[in-house]
Amino acid sequence: MPVYVWRGKNQYGEKRKGEVEAATPEAAATAVKRLRISEAKIKEKPKDLLENVSFLQKKVTPKRYCRFYQATRHHDQCRPCPGPVH
Repeated sequence: MPVYVWRGKNQYGEKRKGEVEAATPEAAATAVKRLRISEAKIKEKPKDLLENVSFLQKKVTPKRYCRFYQATRHHDQCRPCPGPVH
């Protein structure tokens, strides 16, 4: 289901904003009304543009892999760590 972001005012006149997961914009508006938000502006949450850019993602180094492997291995599966430990 898509996520919708909303902005509006509560019953005391304070500005509020948030997110709601709903199947349609109408269902999102209904969910926001249940929160007693008036003058709500609802739109679909934009996608993260940098999500699929591979060179900006964190890389798994041998050091990080080795620490993870040592922390999660079971005693019956004892294998040496691949690569040098720093």
